[in-house]
Amino acid sequence: MTCQISLTLMARHEDPEIRDDIAELLLNVAANSLWRSNLGGAAIASKTRVRSWAWQPTDAPERRIKAVLEYQYLVDGLTGFNTIE
Repeated sequence: MTCQISLTLMARHEDPEIRDDIAELLLNVAANSLWRSNLGGAAIASKTRVRSWAWQPTDAPERRIKAVLEYQYLVDGLTGFNTIE
């Protein structure tokens, strides 16, 4: 199964340049932390990554970046679901 999760990263600062720098740093930290992660054993590590991101409109003093985390995990058989018995 392939899954996608939407992440919203937010930075707050009065200075627009500093605010953008902080938001970009948050994106880099999240992308590096999640890249090839097995998400605590739930995912295939080699298939986990931040797939895309986009700057959101500025709403001073906030700046947001929306990112999409994509990962995969295995299910059993053709009718397998991710349920616990």
